[in-house]
Amino acid sequence: MTVKVRHPMRNYLTKLTVNMEAFCKLKAAGLGNMEAARQVGYGQPGTAAYRLMCQPHVRAAIARIKAEADPTTAEHW
Repeated sequence: MTVKVRHPMRNYLTKLTVNMEAFCKLKAAGLGNMEAARQVGYGQPGTAAYRLMCQPHVRAAIARIKAEADPTTAEHW
């Protein structure tokens, strides 16, 4: 009997949590992935940063925040 295991990254939330939003704001301000996760308070910032950046809605939120701050120089993911 085979058991189907769902990939954990496919079950991501589509709404940002408070920590995710804080991470996105710090990333948009120019911090690196790990430093942003560390400042937000994630216990394992390297792992948390990797998992956050794998989520399309997190990357989209970073791009949105950058565009709101300066629409002429915002990066498009």
